[in-house]
Amino acid sequence: MAVDPLSIAGAAIGATGLAFQLFDEAVKAFNFINAYVDMPESCEKFRVMLSIEHHKLLAWAKAAGLIETEKRQKISVSLGANPVELMDVVDRIKIILNDFIEYNARYTELHPERSTTAQQQEAARTVAQSRDFAEEVTSLTISYEKTKEKGRGFHSRWHDGVQAVRNSFKNPLKRVRWVMKDEAEYEGLLKDLNFYTERLRQMMDDYHSHEMLSSVNKSYLEIVQTRKLTQEVKRLFEASRVLLDYSSQPSAQSSSGWQQDTLRDLARLRYLNVPAEELDTSELENMYTDFERLTIQPYQVGSQKPMADLTVGGSTKVVWIEWKPYKEEWLSDEDERMQIHPATVKRTAAMAKMLGLPKPKQFSTPNCIGFFDDRKRKISSENGIDQFGWIFEVPASTKSLASLFDILSDADRPRPSLNTRIALASDLASSVLYMHAVNWLHKAIRSSNVVIPVDENGNLDYSRRILSGFEYSRPDSSDHTTESGPPSVTTDMYRWPSVQGDHPRDGANRSRKTYDVYSLGLLLLEIAYWEPLHRILKMVDYPNIGWDKAEDVRETLLETEASLLAQLKMSVGEKYHGVVKKCIVAHGQDAFGVEEDEDQEGGAIGWKLQEAFMDGVVNELQAIKL
Repeated sequence: MAVDPLSIAGAAIGATGLAFQLFDEAVKAFNFINAYVDMPESCEKFRVMLSIEHHKLLAWAKAAGLIETEKRQKISVSLGANPVELMDVVDRIKIILNDFIEYNARYTELHPERSTTAQQQEAARTVAQSRDFAEEVTSLTISYEKTKEKGRGFHSRWHDGVQAVRNSFKNPLKRVRWVMKDEAEYEGLLKDLNFYTERLRQMMDDYHSHEMLSSVNKSYLEIVQTRKLTQEVKRLFEASRVLLDYSSQPSAQSSSGWQQDTLRDLARLRYLNVPAEELDTSELENMYTDFERLTIQPYQVGSQKPMADLTVGGSTKVVWIEWKPYKEEWLSDEDERMQIHPATVKRTAAMAKMLGLPKPKQFSTPNCIGFFDDRKRKISSENGIDQFGWIFEVPASTKSLASLFDILSDADRPRPSLNTRIALASDLASSVLYMHAVNWLHKAIRSSNVVIPVDENGNLDYSRRILSGFEYSRPDSSDHTTESGPPSVTTDMYRWPSVQGDHPRDGANRSRKTYDVYSLGLLLLEIAYWEPLHRILKMVDYPNIGWDKAEDVRETLLETEASLLAQLKMSVGEKYHGVVKKCIVAHGQDAFGVEEDEDQEGGAIGWKLQEAFMDGVVNELQAIKL
C-alpha cells in the first residue's frame, strides 16, 4: 500500500510542533528551578551548572531549527534523526525537571501555613534585587525570548533580554524556597540532565553536532565575559569542573565532552584576572625560579626573546625568555631604599601563572614555567638589568624561533600560500577573541610578537604560531594601573595613535580592547601583503621615522583606501579586506558598533563588542574558502 507523501509531511510538521512544545516546557522548568533563593554558598555552583545544561538544550534547539529561524524546519530533516526518539529525550528532560519541582515545591501561596516572616520576605527581596541579571543573558537566551526582530537596535535587544530574566525573578515570594536536603536532589538532577543533553548531541549528524557545539562554545565565551565578581568566576570554575567529571567521555575528546574543558580553562583564567591586591598568594606559589638554574645561550644575549638552558633535577631543557622591565620606587617615606612595587611582582607572577595554565588551543600563547628577577645577575655580572624574565617552553621538534617581523623582512624567503596566510590570520584573530573573553588586554599586538617555530631543517611551522609580548598586558579594568615601556616609534606605530609615545596612560587614553583590535588589523594587513608595515607604507627612512608618521598610520591607511586597503580585494578577497578595514576603523557603526569612550569591560558594551568581533572578524576569516 502506497504511503501518502502529504501524510508523511504532515506528521513531520506535527512532530516539529510537538518538539517545540516539549522544548518550551523544559525551558520554562529550567527557568523556574534557577529561581531558587537563599541557596547556601556551597551550593551556588549548582545554579551555574543548571544554566550550562540549559544552554546545551538551547543550542540543540537552535541546531534543530526550533529557535532563531523564520520558519521551523522539519525536525527529522533538520537533524537526520528519529523524531520520536528525539522528542522522547526532550520529554525526559522536561519530566526530570518537573518531577524535581513537584517534589520540592514549597510556595507561600500554595502552603499558607509555611508563610515566611516579614524579615524572611525582605531577605528574599534583597537577594532577588542583588542578582546581576546580565549574567543570565546570552545570544541563545535572547534567541529563545524572540527579541531579535528586524530593525531593533542591539541595546534594545540586550536590555530586553535582561528584563525578561528580571521579570521571572521579580516576585521572590513566588519562588521555591531552598532547604538543605535539596543539595543531593539537585546534584542528582544535574547528573541526569547532563546524560540527556549529551544524548541529544549524540543523536545528531556530524554537521548539526558541530553547529550545536559551536553555539555552546559561543555561550561559554559570553558567560565568562559577563562574570565580573571574583566569587562569581570562582563558582563558574567549580561548576565547569564538576560537569567535566560528570561527562561519560574522556575530557580530552572535547567534541564528545561539550568542550567543558574549554569553559573550565576560561573560568580559571578569568579568575586570575582580578586586581593584584585581590590575588591569593597561594595561587601564585612555585612560579618564581632561581636564576642560577638558568643559562642564557651566549649567541642569544641581548635578544628580546633569547633561548636559554634551564637545569631542573639534574637534567637540562631548552627554554626561551621574554623580558618585562620594571622600575624601583619609594614605597613610603620610611623606606631606606627603593623597591619594586608589590603589585608589579604579583601581576608578573599572575601572568606567569595564567600563561602556564591549561588553555584552549585558540589562545595560541606560550606555555610559561616560571619567572625570575634578572637584577640579581647584576650583583655578580654586567649582564643583569632591572627586568623580570618569563621562562617559556620551546615547542617540540623546534630548533629555533623566528619572529614574524623578521620573516616578513626577509625578501629572500618565499611567501607562503594564500591558504597558509589566511589560516594564520584566522588563528591570531581567534587568539584575540579568547584573550578578550577573559578580559585581558594584550597591548602589544604586532608582527615582532608573533613567534614561529623553526625545525631542524629550517622549515617554518605557521600552524604552531605563538602570540607573545605580554610585558605590558593587563586586565581590562579601571582598577588596574596601566603600564607602558620606554617609547619606541618602531613598535608604537602598531598601536592606537592616542596611546603612542609619551601620551598619558589614564582616563581617555587608557588602553582598551578596540585598540588591540586596531593593532590586529595592522598585523592582518602585513600577513596579506607579506611585508612589514613600514614597507607597505613606503617609509623609506625607517627605522629613523618621526612620531608624526607613526601617529598618522591609521589616517594614512583610511585616506588611501582606494590604493592600499582596496588592493586587498584583488589579492586576498573582499571578506579579508572587510575584516582588515573594520579592525582599522575600530569604532562606530562602520566597525563594531561601539564608541571609543564607552566602557568595553563588560555588560552590554562588552557583550556587544565580543559578538561583533566574533561575527565580523573571526567568523568571516574562518568562512573564507579558496
